[in-house]
Amino acid sequence: MYWKKEFKKGKNYLSDRNLKEALKCFESAVTQCPVSSKSGLEKSLFYLGVTLKKLGRSDSAFRCWHIARELKDNGHSTEMIQRHSNKYGQPVHTFNIEDDKAAFMSIQLEKYIKMKKVSRFCSEVEKDVIKDIISQHWVNLLQSGIFDHMSVDRKLKFFRNQNIIFPVADISYLEKDNEVIYTDFHSGHQLSMNDLCLCGSGILFSQCCGRIKTSEELEVGDF
Repeated sequence: MYWKKEFKKGKNYLSDRNLKEALKCFESAVTQCPVSSKSGLEKSLFYLGVTLKKLGRSDSAFRCWHIARELKDNGHSTEMIQRHSNKYGQPVHTFNIEDDKAAFMSIQLEKYIKMKKVSRFCSEVEKDVIKDIISQHWVNLLQSGIFDHMSVDRKLKFFRNQNIIFPVADISYLEKDNEVIYTDFHSGHQLSMNDLCLCGSGILFSQCCGRIKTSEELEVGDF
């Protein structure tokens, strides 16, 4: 099959560190692989993620690995997610404060996108303006030092409770949504980001159902 040839070529290019050609081959393998071949699609997505990671495109790599994990639990993609995830289930950054900022940006972007009828940015200008507004809000929070000693769970609650006024006519987004509360019914306690996920994946809640989607995922969606 054509996708298998592309997959094999991609692995050879990856071994030779020819990342650009490897990327083309793995993208082709993912596109051409039949949906019925879950194993082939999972492997293609895994290696596509590895290539993207080596190219410095961590957000895209995570998208690949999470889709691959849905096709096969406890595979190589699960291992990569566990190895490279931060406390929010996003790609790990050099400093903790960068992890906090990325999570905050994603949470606020998701709020903004959900309130739009088209559920996406309509232009690069719109995207830049909204990101600038969120970034300025983040700077103000950072200077206040209000969340310096909070746990991950408290930070997430604090981030989600921030109401940023965006330049839109529709202000319905200011109405507080009914937040989903994940609960372990065996213990009767609310699920923490450091608990194992209840879906049975075997990995942390923060790396699975409770993870914060990256800005890229929110902007462009899945494949």
